[in-house]
Amino acid sequence: LALGRARGAGLGDAECWAVLDLLGSLAVPGAWEEAPSGDARSEEWRAMPAEWAHAADRGLHIYRASGKGRRLTIGDGHTLDFQLMTCSKPSSSNSRGRTLIVPVRRKDSVSMEQTHPHPDSHHPWLAKKLTLREVEGDWLTNDFFW
Repeated sequence: LALGRARGAGLGDAECWAVLDLLGSLAVPGAWEEAPSGDARSEEWRAMPAEWAHAADRGLHIYRASGKGRRLTIGDGHTLDFQLMTCSKPSSSNSRGRTLIVPVRRKDSVSMEQTHPHPDSHHPWLAKKLTLREVEGDWLTNDFFW
C-alpha cells in the first residue's frame, strides 16, 4: 500500500524504497496537534486522532524524502499542507461550506518535544499570513527591512 502511494506521488524506485525504509522506522507515529484558535503562537493545542497522525507521518516522510506531495488529504475533508504546516478543514460553525485553516505541529511521541516545524523558528503559517496582509505596491514591507 505504501509503495503504491509513493509511486502514485511520482517517486522513482530508489525514492520509493527510501520511503519504505523510513516507514519501517515509524512504528509509533508522532503526536500531531492543531491550534484551534488559528494562532500558531497559542498555548492551547489540541491532539489529533491516532489514525490521522499515522497518515500525516507517512505523508510528511514522503514529502521530506522527495519534495513531492506537499498536500495530503486525510479523513473527511482535512487537507494537510506540509510546507505551511497547516490543516484546512470544514468549519463546524459555518453552514456555507467554507474551510478553516489552522496551524499544526508534530511532536516526538516519546519525548513530546516539537519536531516540525522546527521549535527554534517561527511557524511557517505566521510568515504566510504576514505576506497575505502586505499591500501590493507598498514599499514598507518585511522584505524591505530583512
